[in-house]
Amino acid sequence: SETAVTGITTSSATVSWTTNEASNSKVEYGPTEDLGFSKTVTTLVASHSVTLNGLSANTAYYYSAVSTDASGNIGRNDQNSLTTASSAGSTKITIPPPQTIIKSVTDTAAPGISITTNFSKPFEQPPLISGRATDAYGIAAVEYSTDGGVNWLPTDKLTSPGKKSTTFNFVPILFDDGNYQIVVRATDGSGNRGVSKIYTLVIDRLPPIVGSALISIGPLVLTPNENGQLVTISGVEHKVILSAAGGPVTIDLLIDNHVHSFSRSHETGLWNGAVIFAQSGFYELIVKAKDGGGNVTERRLTNVIVLDPGQLEGVDKGTITVYYQEPASKVWYLWDSRSFGQTNPRSFKDGTYSLFLPAGTYYLKISAPGYKTVTSSIFRLDSTAPINTDFTLEKISPFSIFDLFRSQEVKISESQPPAEINPLLGKRALIFFLPAIEGTFESVTLRGHSSVLSFVNTWSDSSIEQISILDKFPRPNQIGTVVVQDNLSRIKILAKRGEYDLNLAVDEDGLLVDDFGIFTLPTHVFMDRKGVIKRVVPGVLTEEEIEKNLLDIL
Repeated sequence: SETAVTGITTSSATVSWTTNEASNSKVEYGPTEDLGFSKTVTTLVASHSVTLNGLSANTAYYYSAVSTDASGNIGRNDQNSLTTASSAGSTKITIPPPQTIIKSVTDTAAPGISITTNFSKPFEQPPLISGRATDAYGIAAVEYSTDGGVNWLPTDKLTSPGKKSTTFNFVPILFDDGNYQIVVRATDGSGNRGVSKIYTLVIDRLPPIVGSALISIGPLVLTPNENGQLVTISGVEHKVILSAAGGPVTIDLLIDNHVHSFSRSHETGLWNGAVIFAQSGFYELIVKAKDGGGNVTERRLTNVIVLDPGQLEGVDKGTITVYYQEPASKVWYLWDSRSFGQTNPRSFKDGTYSLFLPAGTYYLKISAPGYKTVTSSIFRLDSTAPINTDFTLEKISPFSIFDLFRSQEVKISESQPPAEINPLLGKRALIFFLPAIEGTFESVTLRGHSSVLSFVNTWSDSSIEQISILDKFPRPNQIGTVVVQDNLSRIKILAKRGEYDLNLAVDEDGLLVDDFGIFTLPTHVFMDRKGVIKRVVPGVLTEEEIEKNLLDIL
């Protein structure tokens, strides 16, 4: 607004003006245009009046009126001048100034954040995390992250939103043991964000527990044999996936004094690694896990029998062709190997080859230029298995016009130590209680008739296939299905999406893995009517196979 100068004396003058909102009052003045002096009244008002004292008589002074509101916005008029009186008296002088120009102050300062929670020791449960956020122009929001700033959630409580200083607290939404990267950010009214340093929160309710393992060659999943051992071929890369609970931060697979370190997938929570067995032999797989609290556990996973590749005597290069019999029509077809990550026919060199075939009925044809073609006998596989039979190819002589083919039997030589007897066989199964989709699952309810306890997971195709088969079993009172190392809410979602009626139980921590000696999933524990364990069968079982096992142990 206009400024008015009144009460001019030989040593003082009063400057007055108005503003459109409450603000403080300040006059900058001086005998030159550089000013150099100022007087401020901090009270926020719309009508302003500032008296300047200690002025010299009969002297010209330059001055400028300034007002600042609570948000820091500044209003300033152009510079004007006044002259003090040469003798006592008072004269009113009105100077019409130009339009007052309001200049907005840009707030670029980020809020400050401090966290008072002590993260030096592990917590058994997610703790209450507290702190304070400050900003000269007020705090609008405070959020937190448990993954180092990838995803954000609002704090549970913000005591004084909009104020320059506010406290906050929250209990992070966490379900599993592990190391979590806690970071907090605050946002002020101008949109500036301040971010705290990253704190490591360790949730350590139980020691690390490695659950089930899935070992595959490409898309082909290896299933243990009847002795609980895996059979494979040297020189082939094996993908290994492990589930775990208890918040491990490192997992290593120990094989014959070699350490294979695994990495954790943030998307699935599963641990992934790869193993190549350089030589044939008998190997014991030991898994070692360490959590954020310093707890270390070791567990024997399984034994692996590693075979040499098949030998093709008398020839270096050629092709092997696999033929597959369609079960319903009994018609033979060229085996479709693409979905199993292999080629058919496949070339071999250096006189060696290796094949991995899923369950089915097959025969092989081995050919090489200048050699008699060898056709194998027909053979059947009940589960995925390596083929390493040695074949001998004979050269074609000038007199072998009609004798161009020969036949040879297919054999898989599993040179192995004596089979171990499962220590669970003949023992009464552990009685346990687990949360389930429908209340609580009690294992004792399986007694009184032959029964099967099936252990599965939610992340492997074979387990999902097995759940679908179990869901259709006509006598659900004879089966119990336990999902290992998962949580009930996810199990309920799975059941709803799959439209399963099966009452799935969940072993969140995977404590039953050791109790029942489980290595891979699915695995089935068959019991008689007294709850005595009679068979432990890994792999996917059809309804007919489940029925047969139950009838066999009546």
